[in-house]
Amino acid sequence: MVRRHLENWPSDAAAWVGDRAMVLHSYEMIRAGLLAHLLTKEELISFARNDSLNDLGPAIRNSVDNDQRYYLAAMRNIIDACRQPYHHRKAVLSALQQDLDAKRDSIGFPLAAAHLFLVDVQQGQELQAQDRALAESWALAESWALALAANLDPPETQLNPVSGRPYLVTREPTRVTVWTGQPNDAQIVVPRPSPAVI
Repeated sequence: MVRRHLENWPSDAAAWVGDRAMVLHSYEMIRAGLLAHLLTKEELISFARNDSLNDLGPAIRNSVDNDQRYYLAAMRNIIDACRQPYHHRKAVLSALQQDLDAKRDSIGFPLAAAHLFLVDVQQGQELQAQDRALAESWALAESWALALAANLDPPETQLNPVSGRPYLVTREPTRVTVWTGQPNDAQIVVPRPSPAVI
């Protein structure tokens, strides 16, 4: 089941192509004066507390075309970077954050892109990589356990897409333990199957 799941795993880029389509609709909502409908309850409360929503709406609407251009260029780079494993594309995400930080006090700062549409991209990309790493570690543990039971050479250990380092595998006479190497991930322990199961 795990192997089938990995064979049908969608590309990372597909999620961000879909996200970009939703955001394009959101830019049309901004043009229609519906910015408040895009904000969470917490964001609305925060803006109301600072009396900034009345200023923010017109500011974003007045620069919406440039804002959207910035967002689309950033997403093109992010989607193109999805051809590489996450540990390689972190540089693209860091460069985007540095560019936003450099523009923060400028007249052309992309308010909507920075505060609404690009804010969770790094976290989302990392979650994608973590999901893939966990699925791969389960498949790897199963393959190692079967090789142990059948007295075969162990499978090649691929690289964890989060860290770029190999998964940590411990082979014992009665079980195999695989760990992604990420501090919050549990170790996967697979007992050696009976030869009758193979």
